[in-house]
Amino acid sequence: MEQVIFAGFTHEPAEQLAERLGKIVPAGLDRVFYSDNGSTAVEVALKIAVQYWYNQGRRKKNRIIALEHAYHGDTIGAMSVSADSPFTATFEALRLAVLRVHDSKELERLLRDRKDEIAAMIVEPLVQAAGGMLVYSAAELERFSALVPSP
Repeated sequence: MEQVIFAGFTHEPAEQLAERLGKIVPAGLDRVFYSDNGSTAVEVALKIAVQYWYNQGRRKKNRIIALEHAYHGDTIGAMSVSADSPFTATFEALRLAVLRVHDSKELERLLRDRKDEIAAMIVEPLVQAAGGMLVYSAAELERFSALVPSP
């Protein structure tokens, strides 16, 4: 497994962990990016998704889909893909425009109507704790994954 970590440097434990992760993640996931916190990990994931399509010459494919009631962190991008709330209202002018859905039926309609704009979808796996302990079934998460295929 290839790694993008530590500003171009690495060390043996990081390489060992990447190898172990490579054995359990789904096929096609062959890179690791180590981050020091969740908000930064979300920021990087958003940037990677948009940059991928930009590099493919698909510059209008730059919108992110997030679930209603989401929470992904406190940096600008992470707040953008989080739910609107009194905590994010102060920063509304800084937040990215995000498309929001409640379920796979809404996602399917959105993808049908705007697929040429959508770069990626971000989802909390199974439980939206900050959203009120909302639980998505494994089947619903599989539908999300099937509808938003990897490039």
